[in-house]
Amino acid sequence: MASVQDILEGEQLLERLWREPGRADLRCLVCQEPFTDDALIRTFRVEPPGSHDAGYSTVVPTHKGDILFFDRHMSCVVEHQVRFSAVSHVWDPNISQVQQQRQTVPQTPVAARNVLDISAKIYSGIEEAKDTADEVWLDYLSVPQWSDALKNNIICIMHKLFTTAEKTILYFADVDSDVVKQLYKKERSPERLNAVISVCNSQYFKRVWTAMEFIRSGCVRMMTSDCTCLSNLGDPAFFNRLYYVWNEEVRHYAQVQHLEGKVKMGKQGKNGKNQVPWSLGALREAKALKRVNFAMGSTLLCKRGCRDQMDYLHALRGIVPVSSATPMSSDFKTEFYQVAWECLKAGDLSPLLMTPFMEMGDPRGPGHWSEFAFTDVFTWSLAEEKHAPVLEGETRFNDIGQILSLNLQEIGVVSVVRQPRDLTKFDLLLSFSFAAMTALEFDGPDVKDFVAAMERTHGAMPTIVMKNLEARKRSTTPPKSSDEKLQQTGPVTLADPRRRRCEMARRRLITLTGPSWRYAEHSG
Repeated sequence: MASVQDILEGEQLLERLWREPGRADLRCLVCQEPFTDDALIRTFRVEPPGSHDAGYSTVVPTHKGDILFFDRHMSCVVEHQVRFSAVSHVWDPNISQVQQQRQTVPQTPVAARNVLDISAKIYSGIEEAKDTADEVWLDYLSVPQWSDALKNNIICIMHKLFTTAEKTILYFADVDSDVVKQLYKKERSPERLNAVISVCNSQYFKRVWTAMEFIRSGCVRMMTSDCTCLSNLGDPAFFNRLYYVWNEEVRHYAQVQHLEGKVKMGKQGKNGKNQVPWSLGALREAKALKRVNFAMGSTLLCKRGCRDQMDYLHALRGIVPVSSATPMSSDFKTEFYQVAWECLKAGDLSPLLMTPFMEMGDPRGPGHWSEFAFTDVFTWSLAEEKHAPVLEGETRFNDIGQILSLNLQEIGVVSVVRQPRDLTKFDLLLSFSFAAMTALEFDGPDVKDFVAAMERTHGAMPTIVMKNLEARKRSTTPPKSSDEKLQQTGPVTLADPRRRRCEMARRRLITLTGPSWRYAEHSG
């Protein structure tokens, strides 16, 4: 049994956990080889002070009990199917600040206490849950944060670590058990709706690391702020329930925008700008895929937080079709392009199809709804590839892999509306009219072309629209000139030419389709 003098705390505890001066002396429990190239996977158990069964690497005595560490190579963990649970969570701000200092600072004692308290509570919650492995991986204890060589090797295989774990525990430090109970209630209530917003506002959804860890994990279980490990809900990160409750609420409003206004979507709340299920991005879809194309992965992570740009690249490499075996340079742009090139070589052509940045009139700028949401549909709205593109001939690269040659089919001129409508003031009718105006301007007055364009710009269902038109025998070409149509429907008294054109387009469309026109309401 350890004496009181042996128990570590404060600066001594962090030095013991985060600095590994004897890297060459570390040995894998399985193969007894050092950790020179392969990454260190350090799991742990917390046991009462005293003697322990053999088979662990080292023990650290603390006020919370003896922490037994188990050091193995990543390859040995995979080969021998070592069972462990991995914890995916957002770092405590105080702990993060001290970790970045790499030395003793006034906040060190508090940070050390938080590291131990949080880790012990999480371990206890996992231990009390059924069907979980005895050993746990949690970066507070499992990663030597101040030993760069060991840490860098671990960072490079983080995606593989969470794929390998028997279970991943998603720790929602800012979501308590009462919120979850309200979320899963059957009856509609203000409390249930508030629970949706509370979960969506969790810090867990706002970081690149947790997004990558969630996507690459297999079986997951959620843990609330009191470290209660929830029973297996079969609903990773509550997403299915969040969407179900949200869609149930939408049915009771004339427009989804009214509900979004009620919950103050995008407005500053207690935990940042209020989110709703759709504004969290396609995390649920990405998890089902495990790996996504470069464009989808880039836009999925680009609005989430990270300590530095290189963390973003590590997370991106974890979810795209390629991973690198070579160390990254310190130049972000070089490495970002390198990931894109590697994806192209792997057959992922999405880097060529992303919307480029436009200096003038770029709708991704200030005031756009995506300023608060974790999704960027303007840069990439095609989601994941359904099937490989059919290309004549092979895709070729030059000797140094920096020039791509492939045969493409010309489809015409792609036009971008440089002065979109005011996206900060949503009006459903004006939005509908704007889509109609754009369709008429770029696709012309042919009815079938017009309806197809409305599908792209406003989500209309072409088959339903054409069926309605044919039933009314109205599927004829619209009048050739706007003035001619304007004379039939009466004058438009709008000073703004764009609003005037929108109103003309709306009247033209109503004349074509009648009141049976159905269109989709888009959030954002």
